[in-house]
Amino acid sequence: MDQLKLAWVYRFWIVVGVVAVMPIVGYFIDTSSLAKSADAKARELEGIKTGLDAKLKGPFPNENWVNAVNEKKDLLDGQVGGAWIELYERQKPIKTFPKEVHDTFIQKGPKGDVDVATRLEYQKIFMNQYYDLIRSVDPVGLQGSKQLVILDADKVLLAKSPTWITAGFAPTVGEAWLAQEKIWILRAVMDVVRRANKDATSWNNAPVKRILTIDLFYGSEDKSARTKGANVKWDVPEEYMDPAIASTKDAQNKDSYRYLNKSKIYKPIPVRMLLHVDQRELARVLTEFGNSDIPMEVKEIEISQASEPPFTFKSKLAADKAKDKDAVEERGEALRVNDEFYNMTELVVHARAYLYAIPPKVEEQEKKAAAAKAAPAGTGAN
Repeated sequence: MDQLKLAWVYRFWIVVGVVAVMPIVGYFIDTSSLAKSADAKARELEGIKTGLDAKLKGPFPNENWVNAVNEKKDLLDGQVGGAWIELYERQKPIKTFPKEVHDTFIQKGPKGDVDVATRLEYQKIFMNQYYDLIRSVDPVGLQGSKQLVILDADKVLLAKSPTWITAGFAPTVGEAWLAQEKIWILRAVMDVVRRANKDATSWNNAPVKRILTIDLFYGSEDKSARTKGANVKWDVPEEYMDPAIASTKDAQNKDSYRYLNKSKIYKPIPVRMLLHVDQRELARVLTEFGNSDIPMEVKEIEISQASEPPFTFKSKLAADKAKDKDAVEERGEALRVNDEFYNMTELVVHARAYLYAIPPKVEEQEKKAAAAKAAPAGTGAN
C-alpha cells in the first residue's frame, strides 16, 4: 500500500518517462516494417523494369507481327513440303516389289488383305531380287560380268535372307513388306558400289574392290547412337504389324528394332558396310552415299590397312612381282610397287538411310487417281 502511495506521489515523473521511451520504441518498429516494405517494392519494380526492357527489345506481337510470322511459317511449310515430295519421288522408283506382284501389294498396302496365291508367288520369286543385287555390282567370278568386285554373296547377302523363304507356307503381308523394305535399302547400298565403279574396266582399277559386310538395323548404328546418354529412340515397324502384335512385349525386343528416331516424314535406318577400296578414291566412294536414290548420311568412318589380298589374286600378284623383278633388273631400275594392293584400304562406313513416307499431298492425289481408275466406266469424275 505504501508503494502505491509512493507511485502516486511520483506519478508525474513516471508518465513523463513512459512518454519519453514510447517514441523511441515506435521508431524502431516502424522503420523495420518500412524497410521490409521498401525492399519488396524495390524487387517488384525491378521485375517490372526487366520485363519492360525485354519488351523494348522486341519483337512486338501486334497484328502485323502475327501476320508476318504466319507468312514465314507458311513459306517454310511450303519449302519443307516441296523438299519432302522431291525426296519421296526420287526414291519411289527403287521402292518396288517384283513386277509379278507389285500392283497387288502396293494397292493393298502393308496391312491389306493380299490373297494366299499372290503371297506364295512372292515367296517363290523373292530370291531373284538378291541375284539381281549381286549382278548389279559385276562381281568377280560371275560369268558375263566385268569382274569388278569380290563378293562372297552367300555370306554377305544370302545368309541373311528371311527365314520364311524355305517355309512350307506363305509369308504374311507384314512379313513381305518388311522383307521388301530391306531389299530397298540393299538396292541403295549396292548402287553406291555400282556408281563408284561405273568407270572401272577391271578389278585392278575399281575404286571399290571388295564387299566384306553389309549390316542393317539394330547393332549397325554409329557411335553417336551408342554413346551413353545419347538421345536415341529405337522404333519397331508397327506400320507393318498387326496392332495386337505390335503392342506386345515380343514386338519390343531388340531383334525388332529397325529405325532410329523415326518421324512422320522419314524413317532413319542404320547401315554399316565394310569395304576394301582404293585409298586414292575414298572421297569418290563416300560421295556416292549422298548421291543414292535413298539418301544416306555418312555418320562415321573408320580407315585401316587392308587385310591380305584375296586368294584368287595372290598367285597373279606373285607372278607380276617376279616378272617385274626380272624386267627392272635388266634396266637397272627400282622395283615398282604393286598399285592394286599397295593402295587398298579397309573402310568401315556407318550411315543412316532415310526412307521417306508418302507426303500428304501426294497421298491425296494417288487416292483420287486410284478412285477414278476403280470407278465404273461412264460414271465420270466429279
